[in-house]
Amino acid sequence: MTYKTEGIRETVPSTFVEISRELANGRGIQNGSLVELTSRYGCVRARAVVTDRVKGSELYMPMNSIEEPINWLTSSNTDKVTSTPAYKEASVRMELIELDGAVPLPRGNSRFGHTTPQQGVEVERKWKRGDYRKPDGLIQIEQSNGRNADGSTNPS
Repeated sequence: MTYKTEGIRETVPSTFVEISRELANGRGIQNGSLVELTSRYGCVRARAVVTDRVKGSELYMPMNSIEEPINWLTSSNTDKVTSTPAYKEASVRMELIELDGAVPLPRGNSRFGHTTPQQGVEVERKWKRGDYRKPDGLIQIEQSNGRNADGSTNPS
C-alpha cells in the first residue's frame, strides 16, 4: 500500500537490496549489480546498493516492491502476539546475476548520505501550504495525568 504513494515512488523507484561493502567486495558486487536472493520459500531479483547501513553478511530489502516483493522470501509464520509476519528471519543465498546495471535509487536518496533533516514535525510549514485545509472540530487529547499539554483540564 505504501508504494502507491507518489513521493515514495520518486525517492525509491524500484526494488533494491542493500549490501555491506565487505560482502559486496567479497562477492564482486557493485552498485547496480543484479543479484538473486533465494530462500527456502522462493526467490527474487533486485539491484544492489552497496552501503555502510548494513554490516557483515546482513542484507536489507524494503517491503515496498510490487514487482519483486520480499514476501516471496519469507514464510507464513507470524508473531503469536501481534500476528505480524516474521520478515526479519529470512535466510537467503545471494547469487550475482549481472555485474553492471543502473543504480536502483536516485543520487539524492538519503541512503547515499544526502539526508534532509528537519527540526521536529514542523507543522507550521504544513499549515502554510496552499492545499492544506484545517480540519473542523479539532479535539484536545487529554494526557494520562488528567491535564492537557498546556496544563489545563477538560470539563467533564
